[in-house]
Amino acid sequence: DLSAACAQRGIGFGFYYSQDQDWHDRNGRGNDWDFPEKRDPQELADLQGLSVTFMAKPYADRAGSSCHVHLSLWRDGGNAFVDDAVLRSFVGGARAHTPDVMLLFAPTVNSYKRYVDGSWAPTRLAWSEDNRTAGIRLVGPGDARRVECRIPGADCTPYLALAGLAAH
Repeated sequence: DLSAACAQRGIGFGFYYSQDQDWHDRNGRGNDWDFPEKRDPQELADLQGLSVTFMAKPYADRAGSSCHVHLSLWRDGGNAFVDDAVLRSFVGGARAHTPDVMLLFAPTVNSYKRYVDGSWAPTRLAWSEDNRTAGIRLVGPGDARRVECRIPGADCTPYLALAGLAAH
């Protein structure tokens, strides 16, 4: 039912990715599709007398759900993050200002239950190439270079999380 509803809207699932047992949808289309991806499952579940949650940590004994945001910066037709000085400046700003925008990344008390060691959630306001406990990861080579902010939970409003990151 969910696949059919999304297909009607032109939303194709690129792949499912799980860091634990729960599934996460990733369609690669960008932020404009996040709200229908939340609304459609809720509407379909309601038709069947069920409910859906996008809580960041619905179960204490499982990994939570996140809203990882991938950002790239383009200048003069190319990826500006290939310049280490630009990349370091962006990451430094993100680290410095994340405390100011945590309300956008983690809007509820439940949001903070996700940040637990050994839970696949970031537990350090650090950056890394491939450390999943770091809040900020550097991903991809060359023109595919981007910054992944792993801090927002599934319960964030994606537009506000993106605005908070862009304001860095």
